[in-house]
Formats: sequence, structure tokens, C-alpha cells
Amino acid sequence: MRLGATLHRYCGIRLNDPEAYIAECLKQGFRAAQAPDHRLGSGDDLGRIREACKKSDILIAEIGGWSNAIDPRPAERRTAIATTCEALAVADELGALCCINVAGSLNTEKSYAPHPGNFSEVAFDAVVQWVTAVLREVRPRRARLAIESSPWTPIDSPAAYARLLAAVDDPRFAVHLDPVNFILDARTYYATAAMLNDVFDQFGPRIIACHAKDIIQGDPKTVQLSETLPGQGVLDYRTFLKRAEAISPDMPLIIEHLSTEIEYRQAATHLRTIAREVAATC
Repeated sequence: MRLGATLHRYCGIRLNDPEAYIAECLKQGFRAAQAPDHRLGSGDDLGRIREACKKSDILIAEIGGWSNAIDPRPAERRTAIATTCEALAVADELGALCCINVAGSLNTEKSYAPHPGNFSEVAFDAVVQWVTAVLREVRPRRARLAIESSPWTPIDSPAAYARLLAAVDDPRFAVHLDPVNFILDARTYYATAAMLNDVFDQFGPRIIACHAKDIIQGDPKTVQLSETLPGQGVLDYRTFLKRAEAISPDMPLIIEHLSTEIEYRQAATHLRTIAREVAATC
């Protein structure tokens, strides 16, 4: 696997400064890159980024197209779809593996915010429509479009993701795997190995990139789950890394949502330790 991280969260360095970005990757031993958005400059700038990463053997894993493509407000929805189109086009130009977004929400505040209509057929159909529209508009040659599942959105489970893949029915649409986002209840919390095996059995090589984080129980009087560093929660990283490595030794695994360099180093150390135990590269 190729380990990477959301570098901008602790040092402010972004992919639009490829020399600094690559230097930080080499310092941390990372071999995968990501950009939280597609604003990376002109065509010449994109060429410079692409060639610098290629020369340093840094795989560009994902370009963020984060937007709410099922926003119920027509103007905002059109803008969101245009943003994802632009991000997918940039990802394709860079030779990135994918452009990533969430399915969206009928809540107008955030693309992953709760709304009672998010689990309706109307919302699911809207996701199918925007994914299909983006692929039809951009027609990517190299990069793929991928959705990250999110608990309060229409794509919240392996079953929902499988249904979406079937409905879109396009090889340019892939799976971005953040398995923590599939842990929605107490039973799955204690059965993450079974959940991971089910996901890898279902999607196999359609999984194109992964995120690394972990999850921990809160107050047990109700189901309260909180994100934490890899290794401090219950996710079975042995199963995760072993199955991901079997798909591709170049599978990117991006550590995210941490705040300091120390936290990212701690997470990376844990992942590399587990990788050695299961004979995976990291």
C-alpha cells in the first residue's frame, strides 16, 4: 500500500506547491498524495505537479470535489455538480486515481448533514442522476469518480453503495473506502473484521483508494461513536490492510482529520506496524 496524509491540516502545504509537498512526503515516508480541492492552477501548473509526483514516485490518490450535489436549491445544486465536474477533470489531467465526493444531503447546511429525506427514493435517484451527469459531462480517460460513504447521507452502507454501483453501471465510477463510515451501530462496532471482509468481497478491485481513521465508543446509554486515531479504536486494521494489499500493493491509504504532525506520525507508525505483521507494504 501507499501511505499518505492530509498534510495541509498540520503544516498548510498543499499539492499546488509540489516541491514543498513532495519534500514533506519524503520526510514522512509517504508515497501517496491528495488534494482537498481542485484549485491547483493552470494547465501548465497541473503538468508541473503531475511530472514532479511521477519523478518522485508519489501516486496522486484523490482530488476533492467536495460539494452538495443533491442540494434541494437548484442554483446551489448546479454549482455543486459543476464543482465536481471541474475536480474530476483536474484529477484526469493529473493522472490521479479518483475525484472524491460524498453523495450529498437534502440538508442545505452541509453535504453530509442529517435530513429525514436523505434515505428516500427521491434522494437516491438524485445521487444516481448527479453521478451519471458528471461522468457524461467530463468523460474521464484515467481518473475515476468515487463516493465516500457517510452515515447521514443516502450512501451510508455497503448495500446502498452496491445499489448505487448497479444503478450507475459505469466502469468510470469506483469505490472509495472509508470503512469507519460503515460503522453505524453497536453490532458492527464489535464485528469490524466481518464488515471489512463483506465490503472487500462485494467490491474487490472496484475499490480504488482508502481513508485511514478509527472509531471509539462514547456514553453506552445510547449509541455514541467518535472518531479517533488509527490504533486507538476498534477497526480491525489487520483485516483492512491485508485485504487492501491483496487488491493492489499500490492501494493508497490516506490518514485524515488529525491536527498535528505528532498525531500523523503516531497514526503512520501504527499502520506501518500492522502492515509488517500482515506482510503488506505501507
